[in-house]
Amino acid sequence: MLTHQSFVKKAEEVLRNMSSGEKAYLCYTDFAEFKLVNRYYGVPQGDALLKAALDYLELLPRVAVWERVFSDRFLFVVVTEEKQSDGELVEQYTRHTEMFLSRYRPHYPACNLRTHCGIYPVAVPNVLEAVDYAVLAWREAKKKLVPGAVLFDHAMLETAAMFQAGEQEVNLALQEGRFLFYLQPKVDLYSGEIVGAEALARRCAPDGSIVYPDAFLSIMEGNGTVVDLDWIILRRVCAHLADRLKRGLPVVRTSVNLSRLHLRVPGTAQRLHDMAQEHGVPPELLEFELTETIMLNEFAEAKRFCQQLRGYGYTMSIDDYGAGYAGVNILQELDFDVLKLDRRFLSSEEPLYTRNRAILPDILNSLRKLGIDAICEGVETQEQCRYLAEVGCRYVQGYYFSRPVPPQVFYDLYRETGGCFSSPIGKPESSAGSEWAWSSPDPLVSEKRI
Repeated sequence: MLTHQSFVKKAEEVLRNMSSGEKAYLCYTDFAEFKLVNRYYGVPQGDALLKAALDYLELLPRVAVWERVFSDRFLFVVVTEEKQSDGELVEQYTRHTEMFLSRYRPHYPACNLRTHCGIYPVAVPNVLEAVDYAVLAWREAKKKLVPGAVLFDHAMLETAAMFQAGEQEVNLALQEGRFLFYLQPKVDLYSGEIVGAEALARRCAPDGSIVYPDAFLSIMEGNGTVVDLDWIILRRVCAHLADRLKRGLPVVRTSVNLSRLHLRVPGTAQRLHDMAQEHGVPPELLEFELTETIMLNEFAEAKRFCQQLRGYGYTMSIDDYGAGYAGVNILQELDFDVLKLDRRFLSSEEPLYTRNRAILPDILNSLRKLGIDAICEGVETQEQCRYLAEVGCRYVQGYYFSRPVPPQVFYDLYRETGGCFSSPIGKPESSAGSEWAWSSPDPLVSEKRI
């Protein structure tokens, strides 16, 4: 295999020898979820696919130099006529890639072979700099749910600079232990009872101000430190619950969010259980939330993960249902306890409003039959509370009851209210023709606590 230095030398030579009527593109590409090829078919078959990709690149007349630089990642330079547009180059890449993938998909039927590619129209003599730009475009391609090619744009440089500055702030906060959690109550619409809470990450700035997740979460998901964040939050939640239990104070079941990156680490479910046990927190007081988007790419891992944690006695919930494109297979194949409905189900904008009114009752009816609790997030008005009660969604979470607040403030509120808000809907009259679907809830569902 060529070395990286060899690729740079050959690429520089190609750029020097181009005629005045030619231009070059540097491409950086990889296979989406290539690890699944090795997992399902073995490393030799994975290596065979990578060799086939190199052989295919060698056959393409416009590819001047190529190299496999790491695992399933490839660099190559395409030389075209000056008159060819960037869009036409992307179309050619897409066509050739699909020709290759369609040839090999039958050999790997358990994997959906696809690629991500970053393309840089070479405008600098420095090949290493050109590679950096192609990698920036590739990272943008990786963010897309639909794999494909992305052309470099100079705005990506500004985005990268902002990302690096944010990354430095995040790393410093991790080193200094400046991450903490707030709690937001989960409420039973029927009784107003606080039946649980979600632990939401916050960062404390050096000046003591609170930094919200939109300023750091995407950065941590991008560089993998979100895994460290999840462990920090879980440890703090466990310590807080353990302290209250030790002092004989009331507690509610608390949910903790988990990144999909945990699914890639063997033994994570056992480690989560060990941490709770170390603090003396019983499983019924902890709930783990996985986002719906996990199911698009790592369904098998999520299924196994949920089964393991439920086996230990923890509650499992699927978060942000309706925000992505996961389908009915979540209900068909995944074992979990709670489905968290995204705030999109409360949208007042058309056509979402009309469609939600048609879809939501059927979703809730299916969940009741399966013994799965539903909770709707983003509830902000009494009207929304009444609507959710009418269609059969008993549990809610949102600003109508409380913003996320520090744990001490949460439990001060819990004490002051006796663990129960005033019901925003009032108890419906009991009658055979009642339109209130939750007035006689399934016993299996009513005994659970979110």
